[in-house]
Parts: sequence; C-alpha cells; structure tokens
Amino acid sequence: MLCTVDNVKSYIGINTIDSTEDALIETLIDAVSTMFVSYCGRGFESATYTEYYSGNDYPNTVYTNNFPIITVSGIYDDTSWTFGSDTLISGSNYMVDDISITLLPGYVFSAGKKNIKVIYTAGYSTIPSDIKQACIEEAARKYKRKDRIDISAISLSNESISMFSDEFLPATKIVLNRYKRYGVC
Repeated sequence: MLCTVDNVKSYIGINTIDSTEDALIETLIDAVSTMFVSYCGRGFESATYTEYYSGNDYPNTVYTNNFPIITVSGIYDDTSWTFGSDTLISGSNYMVDDISITLLPGYVFSAGKKNIKVIYTAGYSTIPSDIKQACIEEAARKYKRKDRIDISAISLSNESISMFSDEFLPATKIVLNRYKRYGVC
C-alpha cells in the first residue's frame, strides 16, 4: 500500500481511533495502489524481481521493468536456459544506474530468446511523498463518492453539480507521469 489507513482518515477528517471504516479504506487504498502500479507500469515499493530478456533485443544494455535499481543479485546469459553458475556474468563486467544495466565495452549479450536472466532489487524503501499524497487524495475521493458511484451530475433548483469522473484527478496524473515507465526505443 502506498499510504496508510490513518493517512486517509486524517485527510478526510475521521478520527484515527474510530476503526469502523478501516476495512473499507484499506480496500480503497489497495485498489488505488494497484491502479497506480498499472498506470505507471512498475512497482513502487522495494522488492526483488526476476526478469528475462532476449539477447538480440538488448545487445549490451537491459532496461529493467522496475526502478530505481538498488542492487543486482545476478545477471545470467544462457541460450540453453539452465542459468547455472557458469552463465553468471561477473559484476565487474557491467555497470548499473537507476533504470538500466549496461555491459562494459568489449562485452555483448548472446543473441537468443529470453536468454538473459536478471535478478535485482528495485523500488523505494520510503514511498515518495508526492506518490503517497496522490494515493491519499484518490482513496479519499473514492471514499467520499462511495454512495454516488454511478452519478455524474446533480441538478438542484437553481444550480447543478458535475462530478469529476475521470480515472484520476489531473494533479494525480501529473505526479504519476513523473514515475511512469515508458518503452525504450
């Protein structure tokens, strides 16, 4: 979860001691967190990932699906897919930045289908404050609209209220676009 139940409760003015809405708020936070991960095409919380790449698509650089990269546990290049210790690439033969692993000059991945196995840890140990705040606001928005899920406008005697119905608030999209995973050309 990208924020806590107490974060959302404080934001919408529910006493944090009152636990009657906790299960609902937790469900909303989980849903919003999942939507953020789906929209951005990557995880946010620090976790270990194992990914496979094709050597002919990545001659000397692999762009991981999750970032920032914290550590690389192993990179294997094996066209027979056994990924034994004899196919482990030495850590002295590549360099790592936030989003990619690049073989040093003189080294190239073998051409093959899903022959590169990368085991790495990536993400944030502390969720960035703008992502956390966006999650709080989106979960609070869903909570406040729980009784009006299918209503898009309300007309009163002399006025009308239009509800914002987009997937995310515009400010949330601005934040998420900073963290979105884009394809590499």
